[in-house]
Amino acid sequence: MATTAKILPRATCIQILNDFIKSAKENEKKFAAVKAMPNQPPVAKWGATLEVLMPLRFEVLKSHGFEDPKIGTQAFTTSLMSHLKEDPSFRTQMPSPFSEVAKTVFGVQSVPAMETETLEKVARELLNVYNSAGLNQAVADLQGSDKPQSEKVVAARVILGEASMTALENLGMGTLENWLSFSVSAPDLLAVCEDLAKQLRGRAEQLIADATK
Repeated sequence: MATTAKILPRATCIQILNDFIKSAKENEKKFAAVKAMPNQPPVAKWGATLEVLMPLRFEVLKSHGFEDPKIGTQAFTTSLMSHLKEDPSFRTQMPSPFSEVAKTVFGVQSVPAMETETLEKVARELLNVYNSAGLNQAVADLQGSDKPQSEKVVAARVILGEASMTALENLGMGTLENWLSFSVSAPDLLAVCEDLAKQLRGRAEQLIADATK
């Protein structure tokens, strides 16, 4: 059984990302159904996307030896950050499941990376949103709900997705294009500002843990 203490090899990380993409393509009809949802804002569609995506992601992690999806997600994310810190060029080798899914769900041809200065500015505002009273109340409400654990995990990630859009809106940048660009560029933040990247990740993990108690 894989553990959180072990850093997965680069080749394994890339294989997991490729397996995510393969699984998403095999289930493209489910994502296309989300795309066809009428009159829904981007974050609502992303919530519906996560309801399809998360079980597929957990199945991929399970195929790589992680029976517990929380442990698998943490080990995989920790490994990616470790490799990116050690060698920022690893970013260029990483396939992007997010980009592939975004093409299907949002009908975009490509998702461009966000400029470094803008990425850091949005990330700092996102940290403010993560620490806001409104978001913490949303997490508390979710924690106190009677939803099953699996639904709470998805709902918590939707809250984080909404937080990204809120941060962009606070900066006058609240468009679908900017939201997708920020989401796909998030791994680049480690090279731009390591301390900020760690703060964001730690806060996001804490919010998800609080929501799913």
